Amino acid sequence: MSNSAAPPRQPLDAGAPSGLPCGDPSSDRVGASRHLVFVYGTLKRGYPNHVPDRDGERFIGNARTLHAYPLVSTGRWHIVVLVDEAGRGERVEGELFELDEAALARWDDLESVHLPDGYVRLAIPVESLDPLPVEDRGDPPQSGSALAAWAYLKPRARLGDVHKEFGARYPHDPDYVPRARRTP
Repeated sequence: MSNSAAPPRQPLDAGAPSGLPCGDPSSDRVGASRHLVFVYGTLKRGYPNHVPDRDGERFIGNARTLHAYPLVSTGRWHIVVLVDEAGRGERVEGELFELDEAALARWDDLESVHLPDGYVRLAIPVESLDPLPVEDRGDPPQSGSALAAWAYLKPRARLGDVHKEFGARYPHDPDYVPRARRTP
């Protein structure tokens, strides 16, 4: 368990985050209307919800949350969730993507941010584990640099039964049910 303090963060409907110690996930570093998004579960490359070579989406590198969060499998379909409880759990490893506005809207739809029981997209600080691609470097953040990135989290009140706790890394969970196989 980590004793790290809860990070400052902004909900999706608050517009572009401000006041984060590590910047803005929609900053000029990646260009106008480009967004950094941290993924930790089924949106990672090689996992069920990742679509390779999709327009408006680009893999940036590996990353880890600066603060600890619980990472769990929950509900009827064993959905992986980063629980909005900063300072509990472990620092979570995942991947950092750059998305344009259309791609961000697709991911928001997939994560059901518009539904009462959906995810909430929040800006959280992450640590880059890989050097950023050359074309993204102004004042080059190197491996270990703090960046603000959007991430999809849920408050504990929106979780169903918790089946598993994963710690720092989500391995492919054979119990996860992809959307195409879900029945009402």
